[in-house]
Amino acid sequence: MSSVSLSEPGRDLAAGAGLEDAPRYALAVDLKPGRGDVVARMRANLPAPGEQVELHFRVFAGLPDLDAGLEVDDIMVNGDAVEADVDGSLLTVPVPESARAGRVEVALRFSYRLPEVENGGGILGGLGDTLDPAAVGLLARHQGGATLGHWFPVWLPPASAAEPIPDGFGDIGNFPAAVFRARITVPEGFDVVSGGVNVEEQAADGRVTFVEEGVGLRDLGIFAGRQRANEEVANDSATVRVTGPRSEREQLAPVGEEAAASLATFAATFGAYPWSELDVVSVPLGSGVAGMEWPGMIWIESGTFAGGIAGMGDLGDLEEIFEDLDLPPELSDVLEDLGLDEFEDLGLPGLGGLGSTREFVIAHEVAHQWWHALVGNDSISAPVVDEPLAQFSACIHFEQAHPDDAGAACALHTDGQYQSMRALGEPDAPADQPTDAFTSSLQYGGVVYGKAPGLYRALGAALGPDAVLAGLRAFTSANAFGVASSDDLRAALAGAAPERAAEVDALWQRWIEEAHGDEDLGAGEVPGGLDPEDLEEFEDVLEQLLESAGGR
Repeated sequence: MSSVSLSEPGRDLAAGAGLEDAPRYALAVDLKPGRGDVVARMRANLPAPGEQVELHFRVFAGLPDLDAGLEVDDIMVNGDAVEADVDGSLLTVPVPESARAGRVEVALRFSYRLPEVENGGGILGGLGDTLDPAAVGLLARHQGGATLGHWFPVWLPPASAAEPIPDGFGDIGNFPAAVFRARITVPEGFDVVSGGVNVEEQAADGRVTFVEEGVGLRDLGIFAGRQRANEEVANDSATVRVTGPRSEREQLAPVGEEAAASLATFAATFGAYPWSELDVVSVPLGSGVAGMEWPGMIWIESGTFAGGIAGMGDLGDLEEIFEDLDLPPELSDVLEDLGLDEFEDLGLPGLGGLGSTREFVIAHEVAHQWWHALVGNDSISAPVVDEPLAQFSACIHFEQAHPDDAGAACALHTDGQYQSMRALGEPDAPADQPTDAFTSSLQYGGVVYGKAPGLYRALGAALGPDAVLAGLRAFTSANAFGVASSDDLRAALAGAAPERAAEVDALWQRWIEEAHGDEDLGAGEVPGGLDPEDLEEFEDVLEQLLESAGGR
């Protein structure tokens, strides 16, 4: 399949995956970022429905928490008007019997108003306490622009989870690879960045239309912003383009270099990057989320992009602030009352030694270009496929880029999440379960991001790292532009060492299906930590510290 959005290896992968039969979307949206108004039309050309009597689409803007005022109308199937139903974020479109034999085209109009989401979420959000998809800022307006993630109705194949209001935490993506062409019209002065590639721009009457194209994408993420600075970094795999506020211009080059380096690591380790570009964009995100992946594009939370902490802005080094800042007596008293007059007394491993945070976040999000973008999975029912692999991949990159510091950085960003969860009183749980089966987002993050990546270390110790990476390369090749399950991943890992398949299976069961985290990760050695009320008070102290720092 030929497209400027695909790299040369990506064209070969697409041809082998049969993307000629993939869903095709034609989108035209009139976007007013300042007001948040989204008015759009869509044509979706979909595979033959066969015996299906209805089609399901995920419409993220329909989530009640967003309160976006979603309207969907003028719905037609193969040119005939139909009456469809919108229930929460689920659009159900009936398929007339006459339309079931071949491919079917669904046309519709939709509109809503982007909710306003403030950047932040505080340190509690950074610990994973508020990972409700509606609160993250994937679909939002904010000062300087708008983020459009899951912004149009996306077709759900018959086997996909299709509940009206997805419960649980984290991502909700379970979409097949597709072909996109979108016309995004914004006021003059705004730039548009997407996970595809820009193929045309048209300006008229104070408006600019950006035409974006992408093949093999599962979704088309978009950022529209003004007063942006851009920088490109050459890479053997793709063009890495970084976009951020002009005030953070000095961060563009280092961010681009970090993204390009991890892209090169993963292309050499897991197989070629399939797209011709990778966009890295600084965006405000809520709930302490440090980054978000889209096929062909990653978003880095603006505070993290600037070298700070997600949800707390550009705080810089917290230990340095504690040591050097002349604290008002009342703040010192609060810290002492909480037993936090020494920063290391906090007892939460995820908060200290944060020098590697941005680079690790970037590596994690770039790794998602393989685990969930190229090799798809259902993030609602099987998050254990992509998230632990993204964490493990980031560790691999650190081993190559920073061999002396890799162990500490990886332990901080994986084991540390599990240990922080336990320090706050959340129990261990199996990793291979739907996101709504976890008791809290803190447990979800601690188990899926913290404990589950340990499987790959355990496999490496047992089989050797080369065997593990060979299994992952085979997994990538077999599932490129497809959708893989946890069973597929398990089988690929066992296939890398057939004579030791029973050992692989036992390790998978221990790390992924059972709950041995305290024993395997030494969580029993972690201090009891703070109770939630103390942690909330500590968060208030940090916010006052930032104010006391006077813009430091």
